Amino acid sequence: METINNAEVLTIFAGIMSEKIKRPFHRALAQEGITISFEQCLILSCLSDNNKATQQTLCQLTHKDKPSITRLVDKLETKDLVKRITDKKDRRKNHICLTSSGYALCIKTQNVVQRLFHQAVANIDELQLNECRNVLQNIMQNLATVG
Repeated sequence: METINNAEVLTIFAGIMSEKIKRPFHRALAQEGITISFEQCLILSCLSDNNKATQQTLCQLTHKDKPSITRLVDKLETKDLVKRITDKKDRRKNHICLTSSGYALCIKTQNVVQRLFHQAVANIDELQLNECRNVLQNIMQNLATVG
């Protein structure tokens, strides 16, 4: 097994890769006049894939804690991009749904995401992409057991 130095490991775990992804994403959104954060976009994307979701489901899909999801949903609700609908059987449970303007914005952001993805993987073949995806999934599974 190849060893990598501590600086490389810390760089990976410190989220530098995440920042390298988020910066161009924020720039591309701003160029399109879209004023939501990467995290808010993630929530909209989860909702567009699932039509509606509870806050607990959004926590699981985004790997974020409940207070973070609550803040993100509050901000999106203020912008009239999502709405909370109380569950008829359990009034403690809210379903989060996209509004029509939220759905329209989601489509616009998905176009930005697709354009950036194609730029990011321009010189990478499908075999390498699949291998990378598998390695990252394995790392996440390994770390899930660390606690």
